[in-house]
Amino acid sequence: MGGTRFIPIVIAGIVGLLIGWWAGPDIDDLNETTSQRLAELQAPLAQIQTNVAELSQRVPQDAAAAGTGVADAVNALQARVDQLGADVVARTDALSQSLQQQAGQTGGNVAEAVNALQARVDQLAADLAARTDAISQAVQGQAPAAGASDPAALASQIGNTGAILLPGQSAIYGGNPVVLTAISAEAGTATLAAAGGEPQDVAAGESIDLGEVCQVTLAGVAAGAAYLSSEGCEAPATEQAQAAAAPTAETPAPTAEAPAADAPAAAPAAEAAAPAAPAAAPATEAPAAEAASTGATPVGGTAIFGETRVFVSGVTDNEATLFPVGGERERVAVGGTLDAGDGCTVTVDSIADGAVTLSSEGCDAAAAPAAEEAAPAEAAAPAAAPVEPAAAPAAPAAPEAAPAEPAAPAAPAEAAAPAAPAAAPAAAGEPNGITTGQTASFGEHRVFLSGITDTEATIYVVGSGRQLLAAGASADVGDGCSITLDRIEAGTAYLSAAGC
Repeated sequence: MGGTRFIPIVIAGIVGLLIGWWAGPDIDDLNETTSQRLAELQAPLAQIQTNVAELSQRVPQDAAAAGTGVADAVNALQARVDQLGADVVARTDALSQSLQQQAGQTGGNVAEAVNALQARVDQLAADLAARTDAISQAVQGQAPAAGASDPAALASQIGNTGAILLPGQSAIYGGNPVVLTAISAEAGTATLAAAGGEPQDVAAGESIDLGEVCQVTLAGVAAGAAYLSSEGCEAPATEQAQAAAAPTAETPAPTAEAPAADAPAAAPAAEAAAPAAPAAAPATEAPAAEAASTGATPVGGTAIFGETRVFVSGVTDNEATLFPVGGERERVAVGGTLDAGDGCTVTVDSIADGAVTLSSEGCDAAAAPAAEEAAPAEAAAPAAAPVEPAAAPAAPAAPEAAPAEPAAPAAPAEAAAPAAPAAAPAAAGEPNGITTGQTASFGEHRVFLSGITDTEATIYVVGSGRQLLAAGASADVGDGCSITLDRIEAGTAYLSAAGC
């Protein structure tokens, strides 16, 4: 009986195993399904890696041009990558759980494959996070400062009366020098010091007063330079040239009218002409006594002592910053001296109204400029010389005709008038003369003169950068515009343009 009962149990067990084997999943099919799912998952993972590699190359290149907008885009990209990584992890977790449930029935090979896939996905998520962090840091490092602006827009905003200054340089408005002492690109501010005043921080759009109507406004800060505009500030150099020419033209007029009023007294007129000649002699001697002094030189001006040139780059209440050509910049207090080389010593005599008075000792050919300046004084002698011919026809009834000839000498007096047209070369198509710290406009291009020597000039063109030009050389500033340094005279660079 025991044997007869055991046999049906064994048969039932065998039948159950057969039914279970027939109804259970096929291991080969399960392995194939798992392989297909792994292949489907590897394709999007490879695409993610490709996209991240492309972004790693493209984003740093576009970061500088795109500015802060790139930072926002990278932040959004990082959020999307994080979300994508989270989705991938969630899906792989779900797939892992599903495969692990089936792997319990089929063996440990599939479980090992799933674990390897899970580790790979985790590593990919970590790589994605590291790369997005690196991209974000690179963009933030290359993004422009909050206070920075577009140089081209600022250049068009300041107009022809504005100036582009680098730290340590200055410009003159209404006869008053304005020195740029420092720039804060992050805050978008500049530290300006007016003549005799304390330095003050000025933000974009703020102004400083240089007089009753003269105001200088900071348009903005860009590319390490401050862009200044002015309002109500007239050009003092032009006014002084016209004022100097006007007395020269008016002075001979009384000389010509004097014989007309006293025609019978021709002899006294001749005697009056005689003292005029000795009067010219002191005119030649007076500069000789001051041959070693330049008078007052403002900030941005150049003092000339023979072959030695000294550029005044800054002035305070009790000291001046001097830069001799070929030497080094040095601060000299009032009463102090500067060794300009070759045995030439320059002394700071006084400082007043934003200008410094300098004198020299031991500078070769120091009197040469004074002699050249005295020559125009002798040129005024022809205005007195024609008085003697006017004295000859004093007897007849031609006293009125005789004075008509002395009126002609007014023409030599007009020889001084070229000082006034000197401001018009740019309008006539000739070279435009500017000094250090000034700006010349050629069409849409603005050229800032940041430094000058006897043979070379350093210019800064908005949009093209800084360039060093020798006399006679040219620089291509874009759009077919070429700037040429024609010559350098007395600390002034004469520039001309073609195709602007």
